[in-house]
Amino acid sequence: MMGEEEINNLRIVYAELPPFVEILNASDVGNPGGIMAAMLKTIVKWMNLNATWIREPEDKYGTWENNTWTGMCGMLVREEVDVILNPLLPSAEYAEVAYYTNPVIYETFTFLSGKKKQDAGLFLYFSVLEPTVSANFIIHFNTVMLF
Repeated sequence: MMGEEEINNLRIVYAELPPFVEILNASDVGNPGGIMAAMLKTIVKWMNLNATWIREPEDKYGTWENNTWTGMCGMLVREEVDVILNPLLPSAEYAEVAYYTNPVIYETFTFLSGKKKQDAGLFLYFSVLEPTVSANFIIHFNTVMLF
């Protein structure tokens, strides 16, 4: 496990998760591609470190089973690797056995669908509300204006 001593060699585990981590060539498992791999390769080069890339055989993040960790988290706990490449959402389970870095990306994947173009009209503001809400708003507005 990484401690206070000088680190020259990093053992990095990864699992396929496009576009973050991609397997470029099935025969070259020590050379992942993708966004996260590109960032870490740049950091490794910049810090003049040596990296050993290890693919998790089942592409599993890991779970707590039978009083032991499986997958990439298990490899980290057993000190077989120093870093997990794949993006992990912070959770209490993982926080007990690993340190999280600050987020390196914020993903905002969405689905897009077409929508009808609406002409701006006098009551367009009320069209986003439920009909009963719009009606109540108009009634209360008129009541206040009368008094």
